[in-house]
Amino acid sequence: MKLSCVFREWRQLAKPVPSDAELFPVPQNTSLVVPFGYRPKLVPPERRIAVFFHAYYVQELADAIDLQLRNLPVLVDIHFTTDTGEKAVLLNERFQSHPRIRRLKTTITANRGRDIYPKIGLMNQEHLAYDYVLHIHTKRSGHEDGLRDWRQFLWQHLLGSPEIVTSVFEIFERCPDVGMIAPQHLPFIRPWIHWADCT
Repeated sequence: MKLSCVFREWRQLAKPVPSDAELFPVPQNTSLVVPFGYRPKLVPPERRIAVFFHAYYVQELADAIDLQLRNLPVLVDIHFTTDTGEKAVLLNERFQSHPRIRRLKTTITANRGRDIYPKIGLMNQEHLAYDYVLHIHTKRSGHEDGLRDWRQFLWQHLLGSPEIVTSVFEIFERCPDVGMIAPQHLPFIRPWIHWADCT
């Protein structure tokens, strides 16, 4: 059976665990485990792929960024956004010869709306040049101990290994109705994922 059929059927049948309401408050909480238990084909070479990376915390995370990008199984264009010229120079010097980067562009912008303004307000037209876009940022939450591992959790579930990345591409290639893939929510924040008074 094709993955697209399996995925659609699974998505319709998947239910949250009733006894675990605290961790699964959202009825539409469904997910797939990656990497898959088989080796998917590599993404076709003609696909145009870009990483849009909002890099606010650059100095302390340059090594982590480097390691995550090495898990990409294909060459990509990378668009860094950051808030100072000093950080832009650091990014360009560190990543201009990276083995997974085909083309590098760095844009300086205010850190307004954290990563949201760079993603939606500044780079939205750039997205149109690509078949697949990955958006990540140097997330850090210092105001709550339960959030300290949030960035690593997100990066690990999107870019944790070449097999994970290839499995994500497999979903897009086989299921053209899928528009976006994101990691599961960090367990610490799952009780707060609801509409509250916005219904």
